[in-house]
Amino acid sequence: MKSKQSSSWSRIGVWLVVLVGWGLVAPGCSSDLGIERVQFQCAEDADCGDGLTCRAGLCADEAQVEQQCSDYCDTFLQRCASSQIEALFTFRDKPECMEVCRTYPTNGEEGDTTGNTLQCRAYHLEAAASDASTHCPHASARGVQFCGDTDRKCLSYCFQLMDTCTGGNRQFDTPQDCLDACDGYPKGTVAGEQFDTLECRLGHLADAIEGVEVELNCDNAGAQSPACTR
Repeated sequence: MKSKQSSSWSRIGVWLVVLVGWGLVAPGCSSDLGIERVQFQCAEDADCGDGLTCRAGLCADEAQVEQQCSDYCDTFLQRCASSQIEALFTFRDKPECMEVCRTYPTNGEEGDTTGNTLQCRAYHLEAAASDASTHCPHASARGVQFCGDTDRKCLSYCFQLMDTCTGGNRQFDTPQDCLDACDGYPKGTVAGEQFDTLECRLGHLADAIEGVEVELNCDNAGAQSPACTR
C-alpha cells in the first residue's frame, strides 16, 4: 500500500474532467443560484463569442462556471454539511466542492428535478432549505436518485475512498485503479445492501467516513470486500 500523497489530489482534477466532462455554460436562463444552461454547440473556439471557449462541443464561459460553482458550494456547505447528513454525501470544504462542481454538466433547464446536471442539483439544493435530509443527497456529487448516474457514483466512491482509507487501510494505489475496479462492480439499489455491489461498498464507506471501525469498513469498501463478496 502506498501512503497518500498530496499529488494524488492534484491529479484528481484531470481524471474528473476526463471521465465526467466540464461544467459548460453560455448566456441563458438563470435560477436562484445563478445556474445558466448551455445554448451553443461548437467545434472550436472560433465558433463561440468573445470570452467563451469550446469545451466538449459546447461554448463555455469559465468565469460563469466558477461563480455558479462558488454559489452552489457556499449554499451546499451551509445547508448540507450537518452531522445529520450522511457523511458520504458531503464535501470536506469549499475547495473540494469546487473541484467536483466544475465537472457537473450544465446543459439542463432551470428547475429541472432530474438529470445529471448542475441545474438539477441546484433545484434540490433550494429544496434542502426546508428538508435537508431528503434533498442534500440529491444535490450532492452522487446526485442520489434524481441527479446522478453510474459514472458519478464511481467518481464519488473513489474520491471518498482514496481520501478516507489511507496508509495501511488504503484500497487502491491510484484513483484510476479505483475507477477501473468500480466499473466492474454490479450495481445495486440501496446503500449498505449485503451483495456484491457498489451500493454495498458505499454503505461500508459511509461508516468509515464517520470513523466507525475504519480498518474493517475500509476493507469492506474495497474491491475484495469480505462483507460484500461473501
